[in-house]
Amino acid sequence: MNGENTEQQHEKLANDEEMHAKVSLRAYEIYLSRGCEPGCEMEDWLQAENEILVSSTEEQPPAVEDAETKGEGVK
Repeated sequence: MNGENTEQQHEKLANDEEMHAKVSLRAYEIYLSRGCEPGCEMEDWLQAENEILVSSTEEQPPAVEDAETKGEGVK
């Protein structure tokens, strides 16, 4: 998510229907893995949100590559 702070990333998750669905599904999976015990809904959601943020950040290509990384300007 290229240089955005965590708050901006969370805002994107909240406003993106596909990402919201992914977080919702992951939160449900976490709930199931805890034995379906109620009372930790917020923790499940935040864990799921963070996992989705990390995975979506890892899938993003680097925003800007410098000339050395590309091999340009290095002789």
